Amino acid sequence: MAALADMFDSICLCGTREVDEELGKVEPDKFMMVSMTFSVGDDFDGWFGAFEALEKRGFHGDLGVVKSYCGRYEESAGRIFKKIETYAHCVHVFRAERYDEVKKALDGSTAPYGEPLEQVYSNVVSDLDAKGLDHADVLVTMHHGVPDFVRWLEAYVADEKAGAFDGVDAAKTIIGEVMPGCAGAHLVYLLPKASEGNLALDFDAEPYVGGDDLIRAGKVLRPLGSCKSELVFKQEV
Repeated sequence: MAALADMFDSICLCGTREVDEELGKVEPDKFMMVSMTFSVGDDFDGWFGAFEALEKRGFHGDLGVVKSYCGRYEESAGRIFKKIETYAHCVHVFRAERYDEVKKALDGSTAPYGEPLEQVYSNVVSDLDAKGLDHADVLVTMHHGVPDFVRWLEAYVADEKAGAFDGVDAAKTIIGEVMPGCAGAHLVYLLPKASEGNLALDFDAEPYVGGDDLIRAGKVLRPLGSCKSELVFKQEV
C-alpha cells in the first residue's frame, strides 16, 4: 500500500477545471479532502481515544479542517487460525491553502496518525447534503481512474438528475478530483445503516461508474481502492 500513497504524493494544486455551476456547491480550489485507513490491531478504542484527544485540543481545527468523519471496520485473516484485524477509517475536509500543513501533520509523526495503509488527497468539487449527519451511520470511500474527470463528473451529475442514485439513499456525498490533470475520481458517501447494501464496492455495477461495459470501453478505469466502515465520529464545523 505504501506505493499507492506515494502515487498521490505528487498531487497538483493547480485547481479543479471549470465546470458547470450545477455540478457542485463548493468553489473550486477552496477545499480539499483526504481519506486514510490505519491498522490498529485489536485496540481501536485506544486509537480513537488519541484521535478524540487531538480533536479536543483543536489539532484538526488549527489545520483548517472543517469536516471530519471516522469509522472502524474489521477483517479476518488466516486459513486455519483466524485473526481479527481492526482498522480505523478517516476522512478530513480542509481548506486547500493548508495542504502542505495538513500533509506534514498527517505524515505519521503525530499519534494516532501512524503510517497509513492508504492515503488519498483530492480537490473537492461537490459537497451535497441530503438527509444530514443525523442519518449517517456508515462511511464509504472509493477512488478510481477516469480518462477525463470533467466528462465523468458531467455524466455522474446527469445520472443523479435522472434518479440513478435515488436507491443509494445517501445522507451526504462528497466528490473530489484526485491529482487534477491525471483524471482520478474520489468519492465519499455517508449512509444510513439500512442503506449500506445499496453500494457495491467492487465498482462493477450501477450506479457509480456504469459497470463493466464502460470499463471495457475505456470510459472508466478499474478501481484503485474502496472502504466501508461503521461511523463512530462525524463532525462539521
